[in-house]
Amino acid sequence: LALGACRALRKLEPTSQEALDGLVQAVAAEDAGVRTAALSALSASGIDRSRLVPLIAGGLGDADADVRDAALAGLVKLGPAAGQALPALTAMLDSEDRSVRDSAAFALGTMGPAAFDAVPAMLAALAKETGTSSAIARAIGRVGPSAVPLLLEAGQADSVPTAYLAEAFGGIGREAIEPLTAALDSSSPGVRASAAAAFGAMDQRPPSVIEGLQRALADEHPRVRAAAASSLGAAGRAARAALPELQQAAGDSSAD
Repeated sequence: LALGACRALRKLEPTSQEALDGLVQAVAAEDAGVRTAALSALSASGIDRSRLVPLIAGGLGDADADVRDAALAGLVKLGPAAGQALPALTAMLDSEDRSVRDSAAFALGTMGPAAFDAVPAMLAALAKETGTSSAIARAIGRVGPSAVPLLLEAGQADSVPTAYLAEAFGGIGREAIEPLTAALDSSSPGVRASAAAAFGAMDQRPPSVIEGLQRALADEHPRVRAAAASSLGAAGRAARAALPELQQAAGDSSAD
């Protein structure tokens, strides 16, 4: 009966205190199916979101995977309003299970700028990632331009693979172009390499970016030169002005 009632409430999108009281009880039920349905009903309800977040976030620590997934889905649906769940989601980034880390990162990403306080933890988690792409990097990108200084600091410390930093910058997009162009002239080779690589992950590359990448092809550090060449290649025809430098760089085996 409880399971059916929770499923019905989810469809009816209740707003009353009575509905909330019933779902609060269901969230604590012994049956995992009931807990899952109750969390889904809560996230679909019209109840004040500030009251919903603690209830839904409580499901993140449930022993049942379906309940945890329902809690995550509920927080994703709430978006920036789920800011109260930030500590619990941040803690999940320490999980040994990559799927758990990815789910937490996705939920954090839906919060946008409200997830800024989780960026240091996301960067720490990125340092332990493997693979060519990362949900955590994409989540940082969704935080927006406020994350740029922290990403550049990670580049300077060389604590996060350049490819992940580039993916995060790519997610931020045009608002990162100005600070990244300036970063091409940084005294830190790690920052210069991160900035050069970032432009390869972006859709927009104004002429000033192409010019900066051309200069980076002559950088004293091979990593910077390699990142610049790769990003110019990603720019396609827009990088035709860099053809002479690229032709010269083609013989630079140290930049591979």
